[in-house]
Amino acid sequence: MSGDDIRDLAVHRTAQNDAFGLVRAKASDDPDPRARKAAIAALVADWPGEPDTFSFLHERVVVDSAPMVRTRILRTVAKMWPKDKAAMALLRRSVQTDAEHRVRLCAAVELMRLEPDESLSWLHECVSSEEARTRRAAIVALCTEWPDAPETLAALHVAATDQNDVVRAQAVMELGGSCSTDQQTLRLLHERLADSEPEVRVAAIGALRGREDAGTVECLYRCVTADDDTTVRTRALQVLSDGDLWPCHPEAITWLVERTARGPHDDIRRLATLLLAQRWAADRGIRATLRKLTGSGLIRPQWSEAR
Repeated sequence: MSGDDIRDLAVHRTAQNDAFGLVRAKASDDPDPRARKAAIAALVADWPGEPDTFSFLHERVVVDSAPMVRTRILRTVAKMWPKDKAAMALLRRSVQTDAEHRVRLCAAVELMRLEPDESLSWLHECVSSEEARTRRAAIVALCTEWPDAPETLAALHVAATDQNDVVRAQAVMELGGSCSTDQQTLRLLHERLADSEPEVRVAAIGALRGREDAGTVECLYRCVTADDDTTVRTRALQVLSDGDLWPCHPEAITWLVERTARGPHDDIRRLATLLLAQRWAADRGIRATLRKLTGSGLIRPQWSEAR
């Protein structure tokens, strides 16, 4: 190699190092997370074999403030270094420690893609983690990749009684999507309708949508008439109304009529009025009540002559 070739190579390497430094600085210092995300993509595309690239990503996935950047880093690490033990350790750490749910879920999904057998047993361990956010990420990941596995259903049953209300709500919501018809699941969902947290009760109501057994209808009816949270009552009334499941006994019908007259919450009053119009407008007394409400804007007058 001639002296000129050596000088050209040195100039090229200097330029490369300068460019690497500029892109790396943008990936860490730019105030716009979208710019940092793009810089990280450029860094990996142009310098995939640079040792500093790997170590830099490991650092940024911990300290970057934007979930979208941390998510991009995790996907990049999983794609570029799928068999690297340090990369797998980074994904596991993110599942357990990242503050953002979507980042933890991203790490879990990448782990399951790269190490499905190991990830399944590891996620079941995470369901019992001391960190609530890890437990939540684990049950979502299990339901995403192994929704029909008996072990997943068992994990959901445990998580539905978790001490953390966010974990309980997530588990209850996932039980609704599991299409499980076993009595243990149904009984557990009924119990969650009396949970101390409204968020969990709302999740249980959603999970029971589509079930028409008498026990479920009665539980939802109690939510409508006795729960102390407006959102819970409204959601339960919506589910019963959509499924045409509102009880036909006199007490239930009277409750609807009373809500149209003095219901303090517009959504409940409107739902009660529409339910009466759809199912009991043929009743003379209810028909008179509906006539009074026609001009209020709560319902349209189209019910009157059609009945």
